[in-house]
Amino acid sequence: MLHRALDVALEHPNLTVAAAVIEALAGAALADGDPERAAYLLGGAVAVRGTTAVCYPDVTGVATAAEALIGAHAVAAAHAAGSALSRAEALTAAR
Repeated sequence: MLHRALDVALEHPNLTVAAAVIEALAGAALADGDPERAAYLLGGAVAVRGTTAVCYPDVTGVATAAEALIGAHAVAAAHAAGSALSRAEALTAAR
């Protein structure tokens, strides 16, 4: 369902919507037991949006929960790897 939402979001010229879907995919990755992928996708959302969404409670909650599971260093490393992607790479990684 979220992958279809990403496809629809990409039809919109404002990539903020696509970034929000990637953040939702990060939450799904966390729920599936993959906090490293969750942090990576949060970084990917930064690459797509062009800025961090730290004021969004859902994003903060996913990051905080991932840190509790794998530690702040691992989350920071995965997030940095995701945010270093190009927009196209981040969108591909989210699929």
